[in-house]
Amino acid sequence: REASRYLRMLLPGLVCYAGVQSQVQFLVAQRIMMPQLRVSVLVAALHPLMVYLAAFTLGWGNLGAAGALSFSILMTVVGIAVHLHKSGTLFKPHRTWPHEGWSRRALQRWPEMLRLALPSLVMISEWWASEAGVLAGGYLDDPDAAVSVLAISQSCNSVCFMVPIGIAMSGAAKVGNRLGEGDAEGARAVAVAATCLGFG
Repeated sequence: REASRYLRMLLPGLVCYAGVQSQVQFLVAQRIMMPQLRVSVLVAALHPLMVYLAAFTLGWGNLGAAGALSFSILMTVVGIAVHLHKSGTLFKPHRTWPHEGWSRRALQRWPEMLRLALPSLVMISEWWASEAGVLAGGYLDDPDAAVSVLAISQSCNSVCFMVPIGIAMSGAAKVGNRLGEGDAEGARAVAVAATCLGFG
């Protein structure tokens, strides 16, 4: 029961995370990095305080930590959205986009995109195995301790995952930019470098 309540508190964050990833990919494709960095640093600085307030001051314990995480992800999506709105980035043309900026042409050739995206979705779903462990922890003899330990394990797993996923995302954006410029050799070099860094 404890694990299911914990995961229910994380659900709003999952929805917000989809929005964050869409925003980040939109900006990275245009070689814009600073807005998401600034927002992430601000949210990361505030997150420990929010966890402390939710878990200890409000007395919500583990559920407070999950709620604080969901709220942090919500703050990230709102922060990036505010930047997009205030800077006009959403409607300004950039060198990696057609001269008219965003258009309905971006919605074409989706079957081709899905053939590439769906295998990636299946590969990233291995993360569910870790989440299943948190769920299973709720059925152990001491669910409070088990869920706490599994949550710490999941946090360590997340930290270890950040460097390779960051390299993969930046590598994919650079490969896409190079291919868009017609530089196949440059794209290959970026792919090799990202792969080596990811395994390093």
